[in-house]
Order: sequence, then C-alpha cells, then structure tokens
Amino acid sequence: MTPPDLPENVRELLPLSPNDFHVLLVLAEGQLYGYGIKKAMEEASHGMLKPEIGSLYRMIGRLMRSGLVEEAGERQATSDEGPSPGHPRRYYTITDLGREVLEADASRVQEVLETARAKDLIGT
Repeated sequence: MTPPDLPENVRELLPLSPNDFHVLLVLAEGQLYGYGIKKAMEEASHGMLKPEIGSLYRMIGRLMRSGLVEEAGERQATSDEGPSPGHPRRYYTITDLGREVLEADASRVQEVLETARAKDLIGT
C-alpha cells in the first residue's frame, strides 16, 4: 500500500518495523538520549514495546546508517532527567528523511485501519 508518488529513497525504507516506527515517533517530538527513547517507546506503546537497551542502541545505529536518525550531540543531564553517571549523554534526533519516512508510514497505517474499519474488523 505504498503510494507510487513517494520518492524512491522514502519508498525503499517502508514499511517500518513497529520498533523503528516508535523510535522515530518519539524522536519527532524532540531530541532524546538512549534510555529516554526506551522509556518514551514503552509509554507511547502502552507497554507493548519494551526494547532491551542493547537492542535499542543497535536499532538506533541502523536508523543512523539509513539516514533516519542522527546524533544531536552530547550534553549533561538536566535536573528533570536525573543524574547521568559517567560520560555525558548522547542525544539523538530525527532527520528530515526520517520525518518523511515516518509520515509516509503513518499514512500507510491509517489506510490499513480505514480498510479494517470498512470491513467491520475494528470499531471507530
């Protein structure tokens, strides 16, 4: 269900896995560090996605190699984030390509939901 008018570099990255979708979704709201991404994914998925921190960093690395995420730099934790023992936290951000892919996949998911509703498979 990928629209043919999408740029090739966007189309080839679709569909996103649920984990990749949620990483991009939480980063679309702003920069986060690894553990912050993990917690935001758990919250956004209502606990359905609970990535192990090692798996999450491999995911982030793959998304970076694909050009969907980039490192936003290092900084010390703010008071509301709590202490950061050891090294400064590395923050990640969604790229313009990542935002395009996220929007395209969200549209694809919306079409799937509309089809399921039309077939009375789910409620409104």
